[in-house]
Amino acid sequence: METRKQIHVGAVHAIAKAPDSGVWASADRAGNLYYWSDVGSTTARLLRTGRVVATLAFASSQRLFVTTMKNETGDAYVELWDLSGRRKLDELKLATGDHLLASAVSPDGSCFATPSDDGSISLFPLKDDQGNFLSRPFTDGSPVPIAGSTRKLYRVAFDSNSTYRLGMSTIPTEDSWETLDAKLTHGFDLKEVQIYDPAANLGKWRSGSDNASNWRVTRSNSDYSVELRNGAVRKLIHLDPSLQGLAECYAWISDATGAPYAIAIGTSQHGIFVYSVSVANECRLLRHFRDHYGQVTSLCVSADGRYLASASVDGSAKIWSLNGLNAPGREFSQEAGWGAVFRKKGANTLTVGGVDSAGIIARRGINPGDEILKVVYEGNGGFAEANTADGMFRALENTKLWQTVILSVQKPGDRRSQAILLKPAWEPVASLVLDNRNEWVMWTPQGFYNASAGGDELIGWILNDKHDHPVARFFQADRFRRELEKPEVMKNLLTARSLPAAFQTAKQQLPTDLQDGVSPVVKRLPRVEIESPLPNEQLASGRTIEAKANFVFTNEEDIDNYELALYVNGIPAQKPKKKDIHGNVVTLTWNVVPPNERNLVRVVASQKSGNSVGDYSDARVSVRAKTTPYKPNLYYVGIAANDYPGRLKLEYCRDDVSDVLGLLQGGATRHFRLAQDNISLMFDQKVTKESIDQLPDQLQSQFQSIDPRDVLIVYVAGHGATKVANRENPEYYFITIDAIENTGNANGARAAAGLDHSIPWSTIRQIADLPCRKIFMIDTCFEADTPRLKASDMAKTADSLKYAVRPLRQRETMVITGCSLGQSSYQSKAFAHGLFTQAVLESLQGFADGHGDSQNKDRTIELRELTNYVLTRVPSLAEAAETKGRQTPTVSNTELGYLPLVDY
Repeated sequence: METRKQIHVGAVHAIAKAPDSGVWASADRAGNLYYWSDVGSTTARLLRTGRVVATLAFASSQRLFVTTMKNETGDAYVELWDLSGRRKLDELKLATGDHLLASAVSPDGSCFATPSDDGSISLFPLKDDQGNFLSRPFTDGSPVPIAGSTRKLYRVAFDSNSTYRLGMSTIPTEDSWETLDAKLTHGFDLKEVQIYDPAANLGKWRSGSDNASNWRVTRSNSDYSVELRNGAVRKLIHLDPSLQGLAECYAWISDATGAPYAIAIGTSQHGIFVYSVSVANECRLLRHFRDHYGQVTSLCVSADGRYLASASVDGSAKIWSLNGLNAPGREFSQEAGWGAVFRKKGANTLTVGGVDSAGIIARRGINPGDEILKVVYEGNGGFAEANTADGMFRALENTKLWQTVILSVQKPGDRRSQAILLKPAWEPVASLVLDNRNEWVMWTPQGFYNASAGGDELIGWILNDKHDHPVARFFQADRFRRELEKPEVMKNLLTARSLPAAFQTAKQQLPTDLQDGVSPVVKRLPRVEIESPLPNEQLASGRTIEAKANFVFTNEEDIDNYELALYVNGIPAQKPKKKDIHGNVVTLTWNVVPPNERNLVRVVASQKSGNSVGDYSDARVSVRAKTTPYKPNLYYVGIAANDYPGRLKLEYCRDDVSDVLGLLQGGATRHFRLAQDNISLMFDQKVTKESIDQLPDQLQSQFQSIDPRDVLIVYVAGHGATKVANRENPEYYFITIDAIENTGNANGARAAAGLDHSIPWSTIRQIADLPCRKIFMIDTCFEADTPRLKASDMAKTADSLKYAVRPLRQRETMVITGCSLGQSSYQSKAFAHGLFTQAVLESLQGFADGHGDSQNKDRTIELRELTNYVLTRVPSLAEAAETKGRQTPTVSNTELGYLPLVDY
């Protein structure tokens, strides 16, 4: 490794290397952008100064893309530079109010991607039809927007009853400083770990201005200051404009008597800074919270004073520990900031004590009794080193809480020391994201989480292990469900006040490495490598996709514990034509007819896990192919039950299934063949465990000539419940009419026996093994257990949807559910349909045309338009019908490509 002469001013914000040469580029916080080559002349050349660079990306050795931080007017730009001529080719203002913190060029150099301020990703084509680079792709081209699913948050509020319920608002506000009462649009129960209707809150919602007592706070953007007044007393907090940013929001923090002793300030530079408040003394920085990636818009303290909640335009809400904030700091004045005490031991050593489990010292694996042998810290425009006890102590006391330090740490009994790089800024106790498909995930920095059916597809981790893999890799959280999803731990997290205590309260075994739950799991999973096809390979007309993949297992014994599969555009391939096993490496080869011109090839190794979803590894490549014209078949399977006895009776399930079929038959003829033989309907008494047991084989026989380009729609309407007699292997059931009849007035253990007459979801799930594109529409309740089927071994509300949907999603099946976790799916006498089906019918009748894209009104309803319409229409129907609760559908994120359904 070569150490280059220092040329930058302050922190290096971005660095990149050209994919086809040894050309590098780097930029600093002063706005300087340099480039150089690691072969030949290595002198760095200044390309430009000015706007502060956020990211760099090369399309070739001479074409460099730049995204910027927002400037003093709030604008952020994307730039294209020609290094050979040292000139700017193009630029475009792409965001107002947000930094452009990410960018990428596609591997083939044909596209450039960067986020926009509306939450979408802008995809810019870089080449013309002949493969030549466009000289001005920003100003002359038209970007393709790719909509994200997360929503910016503008307010966060705890309820006033110490129940840890959180309210959030997605309604933009002109001034987050003074707007403390914006309408709350979403809610989340942090103790039950599930979505909560903020309108149902009986108590008062708190705000950042609570507990101000006689203090008043104002801000000045001209000098980045915050002024605190208490009568004649005036205190000033001066923020560093480049390292802290503008003050955007605040929250008072009070002691047990209700008197404020600190104020938290959220800033435009993504940070939260907590300052002491005292009539007698100047304001002192107590703690820095750091984990947001966008402007902090709102802060609120919980009623018990233990936690601070924050909201941000990055779409997340975060919970921070206030424990030890008013620590006296008698031994170490920055105790509240570091979450630990450092004590001198002899002339050349510091020992660590008083470690707070939520603080940054604990998070970096530094424990009581560890010794500090050296401190490298920022000073005099560079880095300085201290290796005496006095020098190290002074360095740690004087380090600003946003500066970087390197600690040389020695564990008891270990003769070696390890270098630990950190900023003394605390990480959140937990983070929360809710998206516009009603998926959510709540997770800890250590990697443990709880999520909705598809919520853990919203987050992931980037791991950079140079010993095992030369390139940093991204791991989506759903890969590790079996190991890292801990519902009971997350439910106890805030009340237990620490992650170790939450594990103990939940009576679950503590992981070996509590501070890093992710890395050990990654090391145990097999590695998946695709030999062929090559990325972006072009296939000639008539050629099949020959896919060859290697599965490298940690141990040979693990091979039988995994299912190995191939999907092309979500369509499962048949058995591989060849299988080789050499030690711990399995090599499989498939031949697959390409279903579309653009094809995503995905190879996956997933743990065998019964009815639940195990951990998995996968790899993907994109392939282009010339396909022959084909009019696909549309297959329709409808399963519905109305005639449940007593108060479980439903009115419209049969009509729901039949009327959706009717609109498909009338409008899909231009796009599909929908023959009578393509339809299978099962209603009421015909829906039995025995009949559904036979259904997968019947469909395989009935749909013998099924093609990967065909489409299967499965519509299920009725009652559902989950049985978890085996906690490691829960099962969702479609409740049949004879199941109710067999239990009579049963409750308790006999109710579970009634499920033995119902249809386990594992049976219905076998339909998803048909080799075609599949859409499941599930209109069953995921609320409490069905009233006549309550039992101690039935799943709780929040788990039912997971057990029904996740196994289908893992089989690349698109899943649309009529309601979310904890909700009922309502029926309407006015429509003579369920609300979910009513929205589906309206979609197919034309109301969804252009929904989400007004320029796409073409009298054809696409699947994407239908899902967009249903997501917004059902909640409004439920509100208009004055139902007892909300009804919000969910849609899986499986990509089936462009799929027209009907013309109207």
